[in-house]
Amino acid sequence: MVHITGASNLFFARYGFSEKDKLFQFPSSLYFAIQYIYPFSFRIFSSLNMLALNLKKSLFHTPESQEPKKVFRVSFSAEAFHYMSLRIGILSSVQTTVQRCQRIVKYYDTLKTESGSRVNNLAYLRILTSSALNSLRSVIGFGIGIGAAGVRPSKARPLQYCTIGSLLSSVECPTDIPAEILRKPTTRVECNGIDFIYTHETQTLMCTVRFSKIPVVTADVATSRIAAALVSAGAGGAYVGACFHYREEMFEVVAIHEQLCRCLSLEHDNKTMDLNLDLVNNLVNSFGT
Repeated sequence: MVHITGASNLFFARYGFSEKDKLFQFPSSLYFAIQYIYPFSFRIFSSLNMLALNLKKSLFHTPESQEPKKVFRVSFSAEAFHYMSLRIGILSSVQTTVQRCQRIVKYYDTLKTESGSRVNNLAYLRILTSSALNSLRSVIGFGIGIGAAGVRPSKARPLQYCTIGSLLSSVECPTDIPAEILRKPTTRVECNGIDFIYTHETQTLMCTVRFSKIPVVTADVATSRIAAALVSAGAGGAYVGACFHYREEMFEVVAIHEQLCRCLSLEHDNKTMDLNLDLVNNLVNSFGT
């Protein structure tokens, strides 16, 4: 009923008191029912599990976005954020807290509104090095920070694999923390990484993921980054999401209509070309050789 990354032989036991002050065991189906108070550990790991799910979703199916950057917000308990920060450690990551004044609008039952302000306490946890990324993976799963671009699984095709000729989304963190971050921990950077900003007043976590798009020319491109990767050769010829080189430039197939392929340049923004399907079939098949 609950998945906790990295845990094995995991058991939950819950008991209650009867009217005669005797212990009785809850039915397992009611362990996480909303009418009962959540156990402390579940408040931590349910948040971490939801964060892991959203991080993985942000790095899959990336052909839909031209910019290799995703931002999302999730409700997150303070206990889970402090647990994650402690497990990752301050030596490999960047951690700091700041206060910011936010303009808000108050709404009254009398239909009156009032402009006001409040102070938000923000906690930063920035994953900018390979060691910090490995520590994050030890907390919420070793598949964090990597994803296979491609079509979404469907009822007709429930399983989708990373295929040779597609793009791999990967957070390629440097070894050392950038110098500008050491001088000012809240500085915006363009390098790959994952930024967590936690707002204590609203108990929300904003996550910004910056990653790279890497062409899968061989299976080693994926398996060198995640040992459990399953990479298939895929069907021969062109398909939506396939990459190829044409006139010393890399393109991605974004649509196929009859004998034409709409192709998007991965090196020049908003540059598209319509190429013959047979030509694209040969280019996709020879990609990486």
